[in-house]
Amino acid sequence: MRLVMIILFALLLTTVEAVAIEIPEAKITDMYFISEDAINGNGSFTTRSCIRMEGPHVDHRVAGQDADMMLKELKHGSGTIDNEAQTVAERLNFTFIIDDYNITKVYASVWMAEDNSMTYSPVTIPIGTGYYAAHPIRYDSTLKEKTCIKNYATETSMQHEIQYAEAIDKDLEVLVKDKYYNNTGLRQVDVAQTVMNVTEDVTNGRTHLGVLQGNTEDNDVSAWKNPVIDIQEVYEGTYHIDQKMSLYWQVERKASAPDWLSCCYGGLDDVSSNDHVWMESEICI
Repeated sequence: MRLVMIILFALLLTTVEAVAIEIPEAKITDMYFISEDAINGNGSFTTRSCIRMEGPHVDHRVAGQDADMMLKELKHGSGTIDNEAQTVAERLNFTFIIDDYNITKVYASVWMAEDNSMTYSPVTIPIGTGYYAAHPIRYDSTLKEKTCIKNYATETSMQHEIQYAEAIDKDLEVLVKDKYYNNTGLRQVDVAQTVMNVTEDVTNGRTHLGVLQGNTEDNDVSAWKNPVIDIQEVYEGTYHIDQKMSLYWQVERKASAPDWLSCCYGGLDDVSSNDHVWMESEICI
């Protein structure tokens, strides 16, 4: 009985074939930045921030140049400020390769959300221990705030600006995104998105809201020439404003099916009219 089991086990071993397992190749490069702010106080303040990211698409203004995405923000004034903000910028470049199968995904985005409350008032601040400690500096500046986002892949810009205000209470969210996806040439998706949502109360100030969308097909240097979208809104005084603006731009291309005239690159359309006959064999020599 033991001999029979040994023979059966040997037969089983002879039926097992080695299987070669190919490990796919994956390449990932990325960048991730996050900033969280919480500021509360009284005095004079000036802030400026700018984030510029390179997206996967081309800049229609300059041949051979990749398109940038940009977020720029500034604040200025004197008085009290209570601000909470979060900013996230990220870029992902992912390539997956196995045999003839190739997936490429490039993603870049800048996102910011902010809850900001400011009240204007003149302030006097002593500085140091010398002359200006005995002679404090007086700051008397009304409130100013500006947020601008740009997506050069679609020649899009959105802007929100407040000037000369006595009080601002604002919730703001902005997003600039550019995405590219390619599946071995069978399916290619290009997506660019620009979003600005703002809800605010402004007291005795000047508010400007603007959207500019250029014509990406004419390859002009400036989006101001023949724009597709041009919106300019100005409000002076005391207002409650609730504004939501979003531009979503998508192009999707799928590989065409093989032409019935497989021997010729462009099919029958690339063949001279003198050679147009019924049979493919007579055209493709």
